[in-house]
Amino acid sequence: MALDVLEQIESDVSSIEEGSFDSASDSGSMFGTAPVPVVTSEPGEEPAAAESGDGAAAAVPETGESGEAGPMLPSPETVRPEMETVTEDPLSSPAPAPETGGGESTASAPEQTEGEAPAPGVDMAQAHSAVQNAKQAFLNSKRKFGLITRKDDAQTVSLKEAIRDLDALLTADVPAADVDFAFGIESICQAYARLIKSCNDFASHINGMRRPSSTELTRLDLSKQILTQSEKELGGFNLIKGQYIAGTQATGEKWTDVLYNIRAEELNRNEVETKGAGSSTLYIKTNADGSKRYIKAEEKMAISGQYAEFFQQYQQDSDEGNRIVTEAFSLDDAEFRDLIHDFSIISENIDPIGRKLKADQLKAELRDMGRSKWLQSLDDDSLMKFAIYVCKKSTEFVNAQTAGIKGGSTISDRNASSSRVAEALGMGDVVAKSETVLITDQDGRTTRANAMEGAGGEEMGKLGMYAMTHGYSITLTPTAAKQLFELQIFDLITGQVDRHTGNYMAEYSVEVLDEDNPMAPSGGPMEVIAPELAKKKIRYVVNSIKGIDNDLAFGTKDLSGLSGSQNVRFLTVEDKVSIPYLPQDFYDRIMDPNLGNILRFGQLDLRNDEEISAMLNRLEQVRQTLRILVNSGKLQLIADENEWDRILREHIDDFRDGSRYAKSYITASLQ
Repeated sequence: MALDVLEQIESDVSSIEEGSFDSASDSGSMFGTAPVPVVTSEPGEEPAAAESGDGAAAAVPETGESGEAGPMLPSPETVRPEMETVTEDPLSSPAPAPETGGGESTASAPEQTEGEAPAPGVDMAQAHSAVQNAKQAFLNSKRKFGLITRKDDAQTVSLKEAIRDLDALLTADVPAADVDFAFGIESICQAYARLIKSCNDFASHINGMRRPSSTELTRLDLSKQILTQSEKELGGFNLIKGQYIAGTQATGEKWTDVLYNIRAEELNRNEVETKGAGSSTLYIKTNADGSKRYIKAEEKMAISGQYAEFFQQYQQDSDEGNRIVTEAFSLDDAEFRDLIHDFSIISENIDPIGRKLKADQLKAELRDMGRSKWLQSLDDDSLMKFAIYVCKKSTEFVNAQTAGIKGGSTISDRNASSSRVAEALGMGDVVAKSETVLITDQDGRTTRANAMEGAGGEEMGKLGMYAMTHGYSITLTPTAAKQLFELQIFDLITGQVDRHTGNYMAEYSVEVLDEDNPMAPSGGPMEVIAPELAKKKIRYVVNSIKGIDNDLAFGTKDLSGLSGSQNVRFLTVEDKVSIPYLPQDFYDRIMDPNLGNILRFGQLDLRNDEEISAMLNRLEQVRQTLRILVNSGKLQLIADENEWDRILREHIDDFRDGSRYAKSYITASLQ
């Protein structure tokens, strides 16, 4: 929005007097920041030429063309890292040291490793502190002609007033009363809106000058910094309306403290149940209504995709992983190369989801083609856990590359990003709610984590496998079918590349049919409870579904770039459509002209600009395709719920045989 203004505004202003940009030496920093460097120009100096294209909005990357290289597979030529035994709890990171400054609150800015980009969300403190320097520099700036200080123009005065007004609010105490809290946060949002408008007006004014001075160009650069961060902070405050509970903050907490922890609820270690160890530690929070949230420390993708990296991740995963991998890294070079060779065999013969091979089968494969005697010496349980974990991480890495997720990126917070998009689309009941939290142990050490609500039912894949094995059938209700259509479109917008039947839960009921079942399991509880029904056929009726494990999403590729993923179901394949019916209200939400801005603001504290641009590009691609399908009659919009039920019952079997429609998420018949 503001960046577009910088390019579009033109003005008839013909000239401006020469100036210099000065910092008031006797002005104390109202933000508690470092001294601002003085930027000056000598009297008579020629004004600097205006920079062109400075504020142009970044183009959405065109990636994923048919000729691009495929995803990088784990390399067999793996360099073994020097490793130490891992024994630390995932909550062992040191607590960030608090920073103080004149006028600002004492909220802690999380530590940042040198050379790394600040983590989104939690490092809002660092970004806010940085922009305060830009604000102070702008406030201290003066227009001079020689030794004469000139009066600021109206746009500059307005921007300076907006800066002061906002920061006065941010440094005020957060009220405890709900009414006062709501009023305070609304006032802050309005102050941000005024600041953003002032930045836009100032940019329009400067860009309309024929020959802006070096002073004005420096001010323009500062205003851009202020605008960019202010949009992010406004997005954060808008998103916590109704979510941040008044009265929970510490006495004397400032609004900046709220800002620094936006989108990151804080939980104490003693408030949660702990299961597992290492990086697999799972924290379970029981809510007041009895529901549970499952919390796990944030995870990052492997950087290079080499097997040794996956070994290292397994070493940090559990005590057993630590033991196994420590042994592996103690092998001599030749033995370690044999181990890497054998994992290339394992990856071709094991499915980390379906677990196609059992331990005895896997060992037989290794005896026939393997080289690593050490790997063959592992007991069955250790071998399978090691193999499945590494293959799962290998598959995850390849899928992430398909999506355009860069190696080393945080992966688990993409669940929270997915949850926010689902809420914006009015389908929060179809995607498991997830959010970023901070877990603090008894020593005050804090780590970022991802919390996901518990989803009832059973994984659709497991339910289907059990039904197939025992001669049962599965049907969908019209509601479940509708949710699967919506989930498919949701996944296209978020760039999800890992949606399979193990990544959504089915809430189901059981119907006993009056028909004998020769494949019925023997010895089950039904033979004791109701022996007359134990040998009957059973039908599982899926009443609703809910997407889980939504983390392999929000990469930088558009829809054409996702064609390499076998899990993506596109709206059209050649001349076939995969979704011929859609609820009218869901279509209207997709087409809402405000949706793009809502989605963008919802991701500012989690996703980078390239990821957000790619999401908005995919949204527009989905919209364009839906419009074409509706206009051509290939997609029918259904407004009446009863009509929806009738139509789907008549045509549901067409989705399964593949002759009329392209593949969708519908895998079962309708009830």
